[in-house]
Amino acid sequence: MQHHRGRAIDPSRRAPRRHQAQGPNQIWVWDITWLPGPVAGTYYYLYLMLDLFSRKVVGWEVFAQENSACAVMMVSMVEYKVELICRAARALTVGSLT
Repeated sequence: MQHHRGRAIDPSRRAPRRHQAQGPNQIWVWDITWLPGPVAGTYYYLYLMLDLFSRKVVGWEVFAQENSACAVMMVSMVEYKVELICRAARALTVGSLT
């Protein structure tokens, strides 16, 4: 009698993909970190987004729970803030040309 593990195919051995950014705001990475709460066993969750090229913080939010809705909310807030910054920078450059 053969067992399943005896017939299993070895996993492919390929190198992990490497992402390289040539400038700022090309690739963002994010992570969730647990922060201890005031009571033992409670945690807050820090959602942090970094720019891969400059390694600067693009945005962050702290939530009481960890779920996909919080992640979507954090990403949309960061995108909104970056859009506002880009619009303000464009307004400054256009205003200096006139």
